[in-house]
Amino acid sequence: MTKCGGNGLIGGLILFTLLLIIGLLFTLNNENNNLLLTNSSSSLLSNLLNNFQNNNENLMIDNKQDEIYLAKGKVKLNLKNTNKLFTFQQEKRVINNNNKQKEEEEEEAIQYIIKLSPKITRTNFYSTIQQSLSKNPSINLIPEKKATLEQENNNKAKKFNVLNAFTLSKDNIFVLRAKRSQIESLLDSIEFIDNYKESYKTFIDFDKIQSYYEEQVLNKQQYLSLLAIDIVVNADNDVNKQNVITDDEPLNDDERKVDSLVDKSLFSYVKVFLTVIHSLDAIEQGKEVEETQKLVDQLNSELKTLFSSSSLALSNNKPLYYPIRMESKDKLSFSFSPRIAKEVMSLILKNEGIHWVERQLPLKLFNYYPNTIIQGINGEVPEIQKNTNSSSSNNRLRIWDYGIDGEGEVVGVADTGIDWDQCFFNDPDTPLPINKVNFNHRKIVAYQTVKLSDDEGNTYESDTSDVTNGHGTHVAGSVAGSILTSAANYEELKRYNGIAPNAKLFFTDIMNSASAAKVKIHSNSWGCSFSGVFNCKYDCKCTWAITTEYGKQGDAAGDFCIQNFGVECCQICNSYDSRCQEIDKFTWDNDDFIVLFAAGNDGHVSSNQNIGTPTTSKNVISVGASQTTNEGFISSINHLDLTNALSRYELKSEQDCCNYQGNGNEDQKNFVRSLCCPTFMKKLYTDSFKYFNEANLAYFSGRGPTLGSNRIKPDFVAPGYEIESMHSDGKTNTFQCGIQRPSYSNTASILTSRGTSMSTPITAGAAALVRHYYRIKTKHLNPSGSLIKATLAHSSQPMTGVVSLDGKGTMSDLTTLEYPNSYYGFGLVSLGSVLKFSDSLFNLFSFDREQISKDGERNVYCFRTIPNTKASGNNDFFRATLSWYDMPSSPNSDGKLINDLDLDVYVYTVNSTSSIRYPGNGVYSGDHTNNIEKVMVNNIGGDNKIIAVTVNGWSISATQKYALVFTSSDNIEQIGECNPPPAQLPPKTILTILIIIAVVSAVLLLTIGITVLIVRNRMNAKNGVGQLGSESTTGSGGGRTLGGNSGGRRLGDGLPVVEQSTQPVVTNFNGTHVRLEDEDVELHGGDSTVTVYPNRNNNNNSQYYQ
Repeated sequence: MTKCGGNGLIGGLILFTLLLIIGLLFTLNNENNNLLLTNSSSSLLSNLLNNFQNNNENLMIDNKQDEIYLAKGKVKLNLKNTNKLFTFQQEKRVINNNNKQKEEEEEEAIQYIIKLSPKITRTNFYSTIQQSLSKNPSINLIPEKKATLEQENNNKAKKFNVLNAFTLSKDNIFVLRAKRSQIESLLDSIEFIDNYKESYKTFIDFDKIQSYYEEQVLNKQQYLSLLAIDIVVNADNDVNKQNVITDDEPLNDDERKVDSLVDKSLFSYVKVFLTVIHSLDAIEQGKEVEETQKLVDQLNSELKTLFSSSSLALSNNKPLYYPIRMESKDKLSFSFSPRIAKEVMSLILKNEGIHWVERQLPLKLFNYYPNTIIQGINGEVPEIQKNTNSSSSNNRLRIWDYGIDGEGEVVGVADTGIDWDQCFFNDPDTPLPINKVNFNHRKIVAYQTVKLSDDEGNTYESDTSDVTNGHGTHVAGSVAGSILTSAANYEELKRYNGIAPNAKLFFTDIMNSASAAKVKIHSNSWGCSFSGVFNCKYDCKCTWAITTEYGKQGDAAGDFCIQNFGVECCQICNSYDSRCQEIDKFTWDNDDFIVLFAAGNDGHVSSNQNIGTPTTSKNVISVGASQTTNEGFISSINHLDLTNALSRYELKSEQDCCNYQGNGNEDQKNFVRSLCCPTFMKKLYTDSFKYFNEANLAYFSGRGPTLGSNRIKPDFVAPGYEIESMHSDGKTNTFQCGIQRPSYSNTASILTSRGTSMSTPITAGAAALVRHYYRIKTKHLNPSGSLIKATLAHSSQPMTGVVSLDGKGTMSDLTTLEYPNSYYGFGLVSLGSVLKFSDSLFNLFSFDREQISKDGERNVYCFRTIPNTKASGNNDFFRATLSWYDMPSSPNSDGKLINDLDLDVYVYTVNSTSSIRYPGNGVYSGDHTNNIEKVMVNNIGGDNKIIAVTVNGWSISATQKYALVFTSSDNIEQIGECNPPPAQLPPKTILTILIIIAVVSAVLLLTIGITVLIVRNRMNAKNGVGQLGSESTTGSGGGRTLGGNSGGRRLGDGLPVVEQSTQPVVTNFNGTHVRLEDEDVELHGGDSTVTVYPNRNNNNNSQYYQ
């Protein structure tokens, strides 16, 4: 009876739960196959859903800040404290009227945090500053002259736009440096004011750095030398033994020495950048350079006085510090021993001209082990809409077939050099334009050399060539390489042309001379990387890759990173720093400029957040790497440089490698053959199609999001695993154009390489194609960088394959990630899905430099399904992408959005009283993190449908320009005005919420029932009744999600394992699994024939964001 009663209770609870679910579902109304809440829905459920609904009126609720965090979240500042402003107003200055002018001239300019009054715009405030500093006030002038003078003041006030770079947060909160007398004349425009304190100027604990140094180095006597670095290798010296070439260092001797210098000097000295903030007087008078030089002289004088005692000299006769250097008028560079970190920073932070202090971080080229056997190339992506009646001669190259090849575009590349006599760059009729511009050269309009110096006084000057197997030649070739039509091997080699073969290159010093060469696109395959300093295994388990004062090669390094950088070793590069500020400022001021940076090659060392500055900037295009086609992997074998592998195992030929027996161990034989036996590689790729194709993400591709701001990075991906591009022989007099396999310095013209260094120039070439398209096919004669960025993001397709999280063969399913995400961003760039031609089966609409000027402002764009017209392919779809260049942020901040826009798409039937809302990036509360937002809607529902797209100003500090790209099925057209009615949730989201409520209710009821049964059984046991048996199971689940405003995008730990150790994994000689790059190889290759990406097939029904 007891058991029957218990089972009956459970059965009743289950039945009740099922009835609850059915009852909830019956509250839904099915109209045109879209589930909508009916008016009879319970008030309780309506309240639960209210947070997700947007009725237009509540868009701007509570979007103001009461507090902000400074010093990367270290310090909180309360903005509600109105006493700050009151106290400032009450503090009267004692002024001697006889010496008033002199006193005001000698008054010190200090830094203030201010928040403007809500009705004051930046433009108005800067004009007020100009008016207050002007020596020609407009009072008592006749109206005509007064208006003229005010217009002159407004024009002059534009110089104060430099203050935008010191924005701390939205709501017009920023820092300026002014005299108190100047601030007093501006108080009517200010809502909040406070002094910018020393504790705000850095998040680095320099006291801790000095204490850690004393504990780890001086007290324990573990340091080997306090030299910055000694390049001379001494075989008898344990220190210098660590400088011996290792397999994972670059092959070129010069590159190795430079890397070693950079890596080790980072720890012998504390190297910092000092961000300078200029006074209002210096800005108004145009004397920023003079003010910075005066600041440098002052600080160096104070340092000399402070450390004049000989007792503080280092034992090796190296200086305690090197004099502060001016990098630019806005930035200083400084190196000092950690032994004096506390005293140095006490002096530096007190100076009112210093706004921010940050560690200098190591910069690397992002090719993935360029000295190893590396394979690959550009992959093809199937079209979403393929027109079988297309007249295009080759659907894979259809964009070229329509004349979009980059003609008229100039792409800037800063890298190691170009082997310019190579047949893909050479112009036999025009000399190379060195340090000048000549548009007559068929490929290189300018080759700029630069001269650089470091804090220690070392000088480096570039030449006019590239190194053997050079990075710069390969990268430049991917962008715009094109073979001479007169070349002997033209027919065999023309398929290796770059993405934009008719574009031209401006090489090296892009920022100094870009305007003269009409450069609009700048590709950068470098950035901050910790891989030269730390050797990190998944998941962020890091040891020293080099020997430093703090530990030997192989020792754990995690404690050092926490003490010196405040984060894990694999995250030290992930920050919004002064480089990001400079780039964001440049793009904000030059809105037609496009900057691309590689996302880095450290993806496999942690589940997330391993990207590095400056790809963390808000306005750059951050590019990750996908794999290539299986056909491409097989083809790429022909252009592998096998020299290093053959030498390593003392083999004389490829055939020797294929016959390699070793000690007879099968794993050993397979491993060596995978390095240098082409027939073995081909069989591997052919037999393992699933793991070697374009649907997969490269395991090394850098993973976001950005620390602090949680912004999605990379923005999208392009083939970078692997790429065949131009080969450098290190000489400029050989005119190489060979078709043979490359070796270290032969005349082969093609070399295989991999990394986000390769995917970035491919994307830069794609950007050149997009600019070319807009200039000749649309009204956008000078398209903005935001429009190009929006177009590339719009073209990008979700990835459907797998990724190895740790590079060891355990494959995880990419389709389980929400879209977009910080593994591949918005997806694989596929230009055929956005650039419309005569045979395209979709429509394209684009809007550039649209504007929103204030909070709450909304722009609406209206479309409708054409009556009695069916879409080609029977799928009426609509896509929308919004992009904008945000204002620069102070490096003090986390780089969060200053101007925040929100994208929404509403779909409804004509005369309907409700609509379905699709928010940008699927975030129903509004995406306040990213400055790219995208919406994809499928199966809109036939005739009489209206699609209303809105761009809302959530928080606007200054007038914000933006770009929009729409594509739709060919049965949709643009119309005039529309006014979307209040929105309901998309059907899948409603159903999901209802199911969650039902499931939670079921769990609660079942828990109650089980508890009752357990209590009854225990009571029965006491009375001699047999106790029910039980079985205990344990498990873990869930996934890592982004914090903050991320919308819950799942990251690495949330990716389900689809197969483990089933990928062809080569083992080491004792039979244990090894990560392939530990032996400097990866078993992947590619094909260079595809240079334009058509659409990826997407057979989903309506894609709703949840």
